[in-house]
Amino acid sequence: MKGPRIRLYGSIMPLLIALGGLGLGCGGGGGHAVQVTVAPALTVAPAGPVTLNARGRLAFTATITGSTSTALTWTVDGLAGGNATVGTLVADGGVLMYTAPGTLGTHTVGATSVADARAVAAVTVTVAQTCVPAPASTTVLNVKDAPYNAKGDGLTDDTAALAAAVAAAAGTGGTVTVPPGTYLINPTANGHAGIRLGSHMTLQLQDGAVLQAMSTSTSDYAVVLASGITDATLAGGTILGNRTNNTITDADENGFGIMIMDSQQVVVDGVTTRDCWCDGVYVGNTSRNVTVNNVVADGNRRNAMSITSADGMVVRGSTFENTIGFLENGIFWSGGGVDIEPNVGETVAHVQFLDCAFTTNSGSGLGFGPSGANQGLAFVNGILVDGCTATGNGFHQDGCGIGVEGTSGNQVTNNTVTGTVGIGIYLRSGADNTLVQGNTVTGSLSAPAPSAGWNGTGIELYQTGGNTVTGNTITGNAGPGLVDSTDTSPNVTTPNTLSGNGS
Repeated sequence: MKGPRIRLYGSIMPLLIALGGLGLGCGGGGGHAVQVTVAPALTVAPAGPVTLNARGRLAFTATITGSTSTALTWTVDGLAGGNATVGTLVADGGVLMYTAPGTLGTHTVGATSVADARAVAAVTVTVAQTCVPAPASTTVLNVKDAPYNAKGDGLTDDTAALAAAVAAAAGTGGTVTVPPGTYLINPTANGHAGIRLGSHMTLQLQDGAVLQAMSTSTSDYAVVLASGITDATLAGGTILGNRTNNTITDADENGFGIMIMDSQQVVVDGVTTRDCWCDGVYVGNTSRNVTVNNVVADGNRRNAMSITSADGMVVRGSTFENTIGFLENGIFWSGGGVDIEPNVGETVAHVQFLDCAFTTNSGSGLGFGPSGANQGLAFVNGILVDGCTATGNGFHQDGCGIGVEGTSGNQVTNNTVTGTVGIGIYLRSGADNTLVQGNTVTGSLSAPAPSAGWNGTGIELYQTGGNTVTGNTITGNAGPGLVDSTDTSPNVTTPNTLSGNGS
């Protein structure tokens, strides 16, 4: 009978440790009993090799059987816990997080049983410019070849051809390649999806390849869906939504370019999503270890990207721009670059935005935290926004370059926020214990009516406490440079450089 299991967390995903008995061998005849111990079995997942971006994060889980000890020692290149050069493994609130270094290279993440050093396991981690892992198989299926025979002529419904190629590659570690051309996709053809990715595969769109969503009378769809899968990559090309060519008459908030649900080890690299009825990219339903790299989400309707339920995500070098928003019952909604907003009962944790751009979105550039009605019922934690730019965002009420609400313990560092219509960086309504450091905030403009109070402030703290706002340069904003109107625990708001701001 198997023993009980204890769940720990090793970077976003649970570190699973099973407790089993020691093996016992018996001597023969009338001689002596001899106890034989068998080395515990230790495995690490993902088994690797894996690829990460510089400063990216990844969760590792371990399973050890045949030992009464639950203790493991984790190392990077033989160094306990690693360091800034090789990457670090840090326990934080029950979570063990591997963070890759800022330089490219190859490293080994290892686990060893404390009780029995014979039980070891290791994973090779490559830190690269691209996050796309090498295919596990040499199998390459071209969608234009037989038996798939996709046309890519912009006239033919190629949904069945691409879906068949993806189904053939799923589970093989192989690649489906899509040559240049425009492939019409019926986004409702396969259970509310056009193309359903499988586990252990890559869908590679070559330069000039476009998946064009056909017109629909419903918004209940995703052009490309990853649902309940593991270890899949979507790379290259363009996914073009049907915002401009559908027959939808309502203001429903569905209809996605890329949708990732209940999946792990999913990579989206170098893809452009444009003109989607809802979001260019949507991540939800407790997805883990998702990487979005060098993605462009342009001209989508609700948000460029929404994240509602995820644990462990790196968004790097991506651009979220020109989101248009929509009117419903006379009220303007959404229009954000990226919206991290879990629903009731959901959590978004450990997400990094590195070197991204949030540009000319009609709503906020980046906003994260549960809405006011959901605070205490939905949760966000461990968000890092570093080295990003937010430019020209906020053309309706509640517009800000970077906005934080109802979440504690996050970091907004080394970003440049310019030309926001509203407030440059805004911490409000329970956005507590946040580090805001090293940012440059310039040129915020007053929002038009009815957005009273959004008067072009550089950085504002409203009904928050315990925040540290330091080392920021705040200049040339139409409103005050820095406003702290907290009514809770004190904030630290010095030293900062302020000049040329309004009042």
